[in-house]
Amino acid sequence: MVHTAADAHAPHARAAQHAEEVSSYLDVEAVVAAAVRSGADAVHPGYGFLSENAAFARAVAEAGLTFVGPTPEVIDEMGRKDRAREIAVAAGVPVVPSYALDDDPAGLAYPVLVKAAAGGGGKGMRTVRSAAELPEAVEAAQREARSAFGDDAMLVEKYVEHGRHVEVQVMGDAHGTVLHLWHRDCSAQRRHQKVVEEAPAPDLPPGVEETVLSSAVALAQQVGYTGAGTVEYLLDTDTGEVYFLEMNTRLQVEHPVTEAVTGLDLVELQLRVADGEPLGIAQQDVRREGHAIEARVYAEDAWHGFLPQAGTATVVRWPQVARVDHALEPGQKVGTGFDPMLGKVVVHAEDREVARDLLVQALDDTVVLGLTTNTGFLRALVDSPQFAAGPVDTAWLDTAPLTEPDDAGARALAGLALEQELRAAPRGAWQPDGFRVGGQRGPLVEDGRVLDTTGWVVPPSAPDADGLVRTGTFALGDGFVRRTSAGSEVVVRGQRFVLDRADPFRRSTTAGDGTLTAPMPGTVLAVSVAEGDTVEEGQTLGVLEAMKMEVALKAAYAGTVTEVGAATGDQPGLPESVTIWEVGPRDGLQNESAIVPVEAKAEFVERLVAAGLPVVEATSFVHPRWVPQLADSDELVELLVRRQGRDGRRHPVLVPNERGLQRAIDLGCQHVAIFGSATETFAQKNLNRSVDEQLAMFEPTVTRALAEGMDVRAYVSMCFGDPWEGEVPVGQVVRVGRQLLDLGASQLSLGDTIGVGTAGHVTALLDAFNAAGVGDDRLAVHFHDTYGQALANAHAALRHGVRTFDASAGGLGGCPYAESATGNLATEDLVWMLHGLGVATGVDLEALVATSTWMADVLGRPSPSRVVAALAG
Repeated sequence: MVHTAADAHAPHARAAQHAEEVSSYLDVEAVVAAAVRSGADAVHPGYGFLSENAAFARAVAEAGLTFVGPTPEVIDEMGRKDRAREIAVAAGVPVVPSYALDDDPAGLAYPVLVKAAAGGGGKGMRTVRSAAELPEAVEAAQREARSAFGDDAMLVEKYVEHGRHVEVQVMGDAHGTVLHLWHRDCSAQRRHQKVVEEAPAPDLPPGVEETVLSSAVALAQQVGYTGAGTVEYLLDTDTGEVYFLEMNTRLQVEHPVTEAVTGLDLVELQLRVADGEPLGIAQQDVRREGHAIEARVYAEDAWHGFLPQAGTATVVRWPQVARVDHALEPGQKVGTGFDPMLGKVVVHAEDREVARDLLVQALDDTVVLGLTTNTGFLRALVDSPQFAAGPVDTAWLDTAPLTEPDDAGARALAGLALEQELRAAPRGAWQPDGFRVGGQRGPLVEDGRVLDTTGWVVPPSAPDADGLVRTGTFALGDGFVRRTSAGSEVVVRGQRFVLDRADPFRRSTTAGDGTLTAPMPGTVLAVSVAEGDTVEEGQTLGVLEAMKMEVALKAAYAGTVTEVGAATGDQPGLPESVTIWEVGPRDGLQNESAIVPVEAKAEFVERLVAAGLPVVEATSFVHPRWVPQLADSDELVELLVRRQGRDGRRHPVLVPNERGLQRAIDLGCQHVAIFGSATETFAQKNLNRSVDEQLAMFEPTVTRALAEGMDVRAYVSMCFGDPWEGEVPVGQVVRVGRQLLDLGASQLSLGDTIGVGTAGHVTALLDAFNAAGVGDDRLAVHFHDTYGQALANAHAALRHGVRTFDASAGGLGGCPYAESATGNLATEDLVWMLHGLGVATGVDLEALVATSTWMADVLGRPSPSRVVAALAG
C-alpha cells in the first residue's frame, strides 16, 4: 500500500501489512519504486490516479512486476475516446453520431456535446446549444482538458437531451474468455459526475439489454481485454436508440453494486486473472439476484452550489444496515486536494423499492460532524417521488425539484437533547451545552401540547418565528446531537446543521422580549437613544467599555424604544447566577497521604450533590503509582453507578491519556477532562512530555471521546507561575489554551496551580484570551489559595464575565507535582462571597459546611476553609 505524507495515518495506510510513503499518488517513478522496495509481485492501481495510465502500466511491467489490469496497449487504445470510437465501430458496437471539430458550426444539429478525447470523469465536457456558443465552449473544454489530461484533443457528438447512462461490467482472462457481469444504471449524475448507481439497470427494454450486453463482450474481445472493465452506453429515452460512450479500463467506483447482485468478488477475480488463472466460470453461471443501490458520500455542500468542504471529522458513524466502503474516521482531516468522495453506502435487497427504502434508512443513520457532506442531499434524492418512480435521465438531477431541508427538525432535536439532560439533572447539573446559563426559559411543545416548562428557548434562525421549540414528530432517535459551549451540531435525516448558541443581539422580534442586555460587565460610555425613538436594524443604541475595548450595542431589528434602563457611567450589574464546578473528590483528595476508603469517597460525592453542587468531578483515571489516592477510580465510579443509577455516570472524570479514556468509556462515563500544562518543566514532570508533545497526545484522546458522544473539558495549569520557571508569559498560556480548545474541548479551565496569581494577573489573562477570540463563556477559573489571593481572583474573574468557577469543598487540595501548591479556593468561601453579592449558586451553604466538616473528621484534621471554621465552630 502506498500513501503520501498527508495520509500516513489514514485508514488504508494503517490497515496495510506493509505501507510505503510516496511524494505523490501521481508520481509513476515513486510508486513503482515503492512497489519494488516492498517486495510486491503485482500492483493493483485502484480506481483513481494512475489506474488508467498506460505509462504507469508499462513502468510496472518494466520493473518486473505484474500490472493488475489490461495491457498498456489496450489502455492506450480504449483510453482515448476517438480511438475507442473507431474500435467500437469495427466491432459493430452502435456509436453516437459525431462531427469533426473543423466542420462548419452552422451545419451541426444542435445540441451537441464537446468532450475531451483523452479523459473522462466529466472533465473537459461542455454542452453546446447553438453555433454561437461553440467556439467559447471548445476553448473552455480544451483548457480544462489540458489541465486534467495534458491533451486538448476534442470530440463533438450529438447531445442526447433525455438519456440514461447504462454500463456493462466485463471481465476477461488471458485465455480468451470474456464475460459480462450484467449492467448498471448511473443516470443520477450531476454535471456528468455519478452520484447514485444501481444494478441491474431498471426497466431496460429487452432489445436494449441484449444489445448492450452482447456488444460490450464483442468490444472487449476485439481488443483482447484482460481484467475488469466497464463499457458505457447512452440510452436515448426519446428514440430508444442506444450508443457507445466509452470504455473504462479499470475497476469502477460503483463495482460494489455488481458484486452485490452477482455474488462475485471483482477484486479477487482481477487478482486471479492477473496471476494467469482462467476465470473458471461460464456466462450462464453469472447469476443476478435482487437489486443494489450505491450512494457516494462527498465532502461538499450540495445545497449551496456543491462547494467542496474541508475540516476535521469529529464524529463519524456509518450505517449498520449497509455495506460501506470508506476512508473516513473520527479525527481525520479532510482537505480539498483530492476527490471529495469520503465513502460509498451500498444496499442490496430483493427488489428496487425495498433497496431504495433501505438506502433511505442507511443515509438517515449516516453521521459526519465537523464538516458538511452531501448525505442529506442524497437522502432527499433517493426519497424523491421521481427517483422512486423508476429510472431517471442524466439531466434530471441538475434540475430536480429537491428541497433543502429546513432546520426545524434540528432545532427540535437540540431542544429535546437539552430537555433530556435537564430532566436527568433536576438540580441543574452544568453542561457546557451552548445555551446561556440563566437564559430565557421556554416551554417544550409537541403537537401543540406543552410537555415541560423547564426547557430553554432555542432562538429561531428566521425572523417572525414564534420562538417555541416544537418537536412535532421528531424524537431523539431521529438524529444525532452534539452540544458544546459554542452551540449544537445536529444531523437529522443525513443533513448536518450547525446551531449557534443563543445570542441576545441576533434574535428576531418574536424570539425574545425586546430587551437589549449588556453581554458582559463594563461601563456605559454612551446611550444614543431615548424613549420613543424609532430605530433601524443594526443601529447603535449605546456603547459599553469592557475588557479595555469599546463594544457597540446594536439593535437586532427595527422598532421603537420603549424604555432606557441605563445611563452614561453606569456599570451593568453582576449575573443572577453562576456555576460552581466542585473538584474536591478529585483535586481536593488527590494530595492526601492517608488513603480515604472508597465508600467514604462515594459518600462525599453524594453529600456534595445533595448540597446543591451542580457538577461534582469524581476522580481521575491516572496510574496508581503516580497518585495512590486515586487507585480506586474504577471502583468508585462503579459504586456511584450502583448507588445513583445513571447519574453516577454523569460526574466528570479526568483522563490523562487514551488508556484512561478507555477506562472511562468502559465504565460508561459521559464527561471527561484532560489536563495540560502551560510550561515545559511542569509538562515534563506531570506527563513526561513537552508542551507540544502533550498536545499531540491529547488529540486522539479528545477525538475518540467526541466520537463516543462525550463532552470534553480541558484544564491548563501553571497559568501565572511555575515553581521552576517563574512567572509564565500570558501569550504562552493563551497559545496552549487555544490549542486545547481547538482539539474540541467545550470549556477551558485556567488554573493558578501554585496560587501566585493576583486580580491584576487574572484580568490581564482573561483580556488576552478575549483578544484571541475566546470569550469568557468558554472559560472557567481554578484558583489555589497559597498566597491568600484566591477569593480576590475569583471576584476579578466574576467582574470580567467568567461564569464558571472551580472550587474544592473545605479548601482541600494541592498538587502532587508542585510542592508549593496548597489548598484550592474553598467552595464555602466562594459561596459566601457570591451570595453576599446577590449571585445565586444553587448551593445550600449549611449542608455544604456540614459535608466539609464530615470530611475533615474522615481525614482527621480541621478544614482550612475560614467560612467552615466560622459557621461550624
